[in-house]
Amino acid sequence: ENVEVAPPRRLVQNARFLWVVNPDTDSVTVFNVARDAIRKLAEIPVGDEPRSVAPVGNGQKAYVTNAVSGTVSLVSLPKARVTKTIPVGTEPWGAALTPDGKRLFVANWASGTVTAIDTKKSKEAFTIQVDPGPGGLAVTSEGKNSRVIVVHTGSFPRPGGTPEMQEGRD
Repeated sequence: ENVEVAPPRRLVQNARFLWVVNPDTDSVTVFNVARDAIRKLAEIPVGDEPRSVAPVGNGQKAYVTNAVSGTVSLVSLPKARVTKTIPVGTEPWGAALTPDGKRLFVANWASGTVTAIDTKKSKEAFTIQVDPGPGGLAVTSEGKNSRVIVVHTGSFPRPGGTPEMQEGRD
């Protein structure tokens, strides 16, 4: 069936699949976008208020952050269900995989932390404290080294800073 796609809140696309998070229905929708037709494949329930999605490899699986649940869901498209739920910090928003797919980094907005998930074991590897309000992440790769860039949302004064110094910090 061909469907018309309304503008989603967040979406990620690879060459064949489009994953869309649906915060209002606590689900992700997966579309096949190969060729010129858009076909809905599945709508899969996840945790409460999904925020972002990080497809894995060929797009048959994806990690989904669930802000209200404080979890990350590993979703399998062939099984059309969550295969693993991983607890992380408070209000996980952004997620980014390393280029080799061995780690998933999750920005936990309310706890001011970033959790690294070992994707082979599907569990937390470590969590680090960062500035308040981490929302988005990007992973860069230089040879064998990866760097995680954390984007913070909201203006939060630093100790000793003046309000004028905080203007536009978002």
